[in-house]
Amino acid sequence: MKRIAIIGSPGTGKSTFAKKLAKQIDVPLIHLDYYYHDKQHDFYTNREAWRAVADSFTEGDSWIIDGNFGATMAKRFEQSDTIFYFKLPTFMAVEGIVKRWLTANHLERPEMPNDWQEKPSLSFLWRVLWFRHNYASGTQQLLTLNTDKTIITFKNRKQIATYLSSLA
Repeated sequence: MKRIAIIGSPGTGKSTFAKKLAKQIDVPLIHLDYYYHDKQHDFYTNREAWRAVADSFTEGDSWIIDGNFGATMAKRFEQSDTIFYFKLPTFMAVEGIVKRWLTANHLERPEMPNDWQEKPSLSFLWRVLWFRHNYASGTQQLLTLNTDKTIITFKNRKQIATYLSSLA
């Protein structure tokens, strides 16, 4: 495992897993949210610039890239040797988001830009509620095109913890 893509719904524990995995296997970690939400750039409207930046992260010999961003996923999958897919039930994702809001409300998160503050958002919660409906088929299609990779799908938090324990 040298080139790792981590994807799945917000709130499922991708970033927490990515940090622990990076530490255990000593591979550099890139949080896509950190770069996408950097206010120095306007990646919200300049999709080509965002795609170029995200694609550039796959040029190294080893990396863990944490994040979704469907427009950049194909390149990450193509360049990766391992894909972790966090396919937890929607209620677990919502639980993760609510927990994050309660514990990190208006606090900085290390996987986000320095000026980012976590705050509750109904539109974000709506996105999480509809994540599987809106993105599952496209994600599954991309995974099907990359069967030459090691694909590990987590369906609950116990599987995540067990996997990390197995690396220790």
